[in-house]
Amino acid sequence: MGTKLAVAQVHPVPGNIEANLARVVNFVSVAREQGAQAVLFPELFTTGASFVSDDTSSALDAWDVAEPVPGRTTEHLAELAAEHAIFIYGSILEKRGDRIYNTGVLVSPSQGLLAAYRKIHLTPREKRILTPGTEPAVVDTDVGRIGLTVCNDIMFPEYIRGLVLQGAQFIFTPSVFWKPVPSAANEWSLGPWHAQAVALVRAMENAVCVVMSLGLGVDGEMMGYGHSLIVSPWGKILASLGEGEGVTTAEVPMDRLGEWKEIAPFLADRKVELYRRMLAL
Repeated sequence: MGTKLAVAQVHPVPGNIEANLARVVNFVSVAREQGAQAVLFPELFTTGASFVSDDTSSALDAWDVAEPVPGRTTEHLAELAAEHAIFIYGSILEKRGDRIYNTGVLVSPSQGLLAAYRKIHLTPREKRILTPGTEPAVVDTDVGRIGLTVCNDIMFPEYIRGLVLQGAQFIFTPSVFWKPVPSAANEWSLGPWHAQAVALVRAMENAVCVVMSLGLGVDGEMMGYGHSLIVSPWGKILASLGEGEGVTTAEVPMDRLGEWKEIAPFLADRKVELYRRMLAL
């Protein structure tokens, strides 16, 4: 048997942590009913992301909705994880001293809060408000060895490769890919294929399973378009969602990983010394 993983796709109520946590219960329950051992939620699934909006009339005050880690959200998720015997991962706004982070929290059914990963690669809008993390996170679990990321981290191939070289078998990526509202017909508008393309390439080039939960719905002047997906280490989309809320689960046949590495030995064939000379490292 393979590893069963789920992605939950939700549209959070901006700033309403209690309402969003109440809705999480159903998604966790469905994921477990589908046999999932772990379920991913999108980036900032308890608050939404309008604190980075340029529309000041709708922007949240990040300080007002940020919370400590551990705190009420991680305690609530720990109770859910224990009740449903499932790992839960997603990112929330963390208040730590006088700083705010976009923090991925991994909760275990037996140990509660297992890891907190603070997003390292912030977007330009986030940089105005948030502090970047400085430490990568690769965590051993009953599911496997998981590399924790948040959204924009997936755009940096060196970083993902580094997590894999530290032993990550799975890359968990809560995210939101945005497009302008109303949608602008120009070359900067993103579509669901962008997230899919990045997930497939990162999976294939590293022989790693990429699990990406993408937020959706209007939040300020931006709109998340969903299309969450689970990608095998050989770049096959095993499960995906469209533009609505929902949960989907896939079994990842990790026992076939050796076959893929023989067909496409990208990691084994690296020319590390050459790269060091090229990059002057």
